[in-house]
Amino acid sequence: MGLKIELRDTIRTAKLLGLMPSNIRDYSDSVTAHARNVGLKPTTILERMRTKGWTKEQALTTPLRPSGAATISQQALAAGLKATTVFERIKRGWTLEQALSAPLAPTGARGPNTIRQKAIAAGHAPQTVYRRLKRGWTLEPALKTPSRHDQK
Repeated sequence: MGLKIELRDTIRTAKLLGLMPSNIRDYSDSVTAHARNVGLKPTTILERMRTKGWTKEQALTTPLRPSGAATISQQALAAGLKATTVFERIKRGWTLEQALSAPLAPTGARGPNTIRQKAIAAGHAPQTVYRRLKRGWTLEPALKTPSRHDQK
């Protein structure tokens, strides 16, 4: 069943690219044959062409990862970061270099400048200020506006 789904996806992608010849069987056989010759999946070749705009030659000749190159997980470890942190940064649009070089934001910081401490200093429960911020309030009004139970 997996082969049928892969073939269907391959044909769908080829149609989107305008690469479908009159005989679908010949096309899928040629992509599959080329892919087998270079050790890639047919869907990998078509995805490279569709999403990256590569030529057929580039898609067929570029290896999955240059031989000996470190994986992103290995690079993250070398940079002192968790791989998940780097992957999340990349997912948010960061380049690999940015994702690996930016320091971690401090977590769980305690002190007078945290939202929690500012809320307490303003006489609010921290949850009230967090809820207001989540609803789109800016920090200053969230801290200065009295809560309903304070107005009674």
